[in-house]
Amino acid sequence: MQWYPRDAGAFLSSSFDGLVNVWDCNRFESVYTFNLDEMVYSFALSQHATSHTLAAVACYGGSVRLCDLQGGTSAATLTAHEGDV
Repeated sequence: MQWYPRDAGAFLSSSFDGLVNVWDCNRFESVYTFNLDEMVYSFALSQHATSHTLAAVACYGGSVRLCDLQGGTSAATLTAHEGDV
């Protein structure tokens, strides 16, 4: 779990079921879910980014997926790693 750095009323969570959820604290519900179809180990958000809304998500198959929180899509997959990330 990590608070969204640009909005104190939102946070992200991930789990081994392959889901990354964006939560709205004002609505008390998940407002968007990324289904990455593989086990998620962790994710990170830049505390200093001002020009993008990307989350880097470390996955079971050795990939790092970049999820665009504003666009609601998995923007890119980085695959230059063997084994778990």
